[in-house]
This record gives sequence, C-alpha cells and structure tokens, in this order.
Amino acid sequence: MKDNKQFREWLSVLRKHPTDRVFSNCELSLQMKGYDFEDWPLSMQWGVYLEFFDSIGIYIDIDCDQYTNEPFQFSSFVNHNQVGYYLTRPEAQEAAIDKAFELLSYINN
Repeated sequence: MKDNKQFREWLSVLRKHPTDRVFSNCELSLQMKGYDFEDWPLSMQWGVYLEFFDSIGIYIDIDCDQYTNEPFQFSSFVNHNQVGYYLTRPEAQEAAIDKAFELLSYINN
C-alpha cells in the first residue's frame, strides 16, 4: 500500500463504519483468512483507492485502447490528464495511483 497518512485515516474510519455492505463483507472474509489491505490483489485495492481519491476530489481512471495498432493497450488518467500508456491494466492502475498520491502530496504541502 502506498504510505499516506490521509489515506490510512480514511481507511481506518471506513473499517469502523462500513458504508458498503459488499466492501465490508469482502474485507471481513479476507481478514479472516489473514490478509490485510496490503495483501489484497491490486484489482481489489483499486476500488478502495478509487473511492478514497473520489472522496477528496482527485479522479483516477484507466482506459483500454483496443482500436490501436500501437504496442500499448492501457492509458491511465488523473483528473482527466493522461499519465501514460501501459501494456497491462495493473501497470496503468499503479501509475494512476502513484500519480494521484503525488498530486495529493503536492496539494497538502
């Protein structure tokens, strides 16, 4: 997990007062198996990061460029600005998350 105090506080509040039954049931199931958030698959972490950044006004997204002849397939975006092109969805997700945390750090300083 990216180390960010604001994100950890937000996640802590969500764990104490879950607003999404699916999220809380899924988290409970994973915790019972000995997994913490850092151990979740990126595909599951992505949804949590998406909700966190939405809640503070930073919008992350990825797009599949399926109609191109280029070697890349996925684009990542933060606040509608393109971050880059990537061969896999996880690479695009990681890039969007990293860039969003950079933006959050810049905003908070």
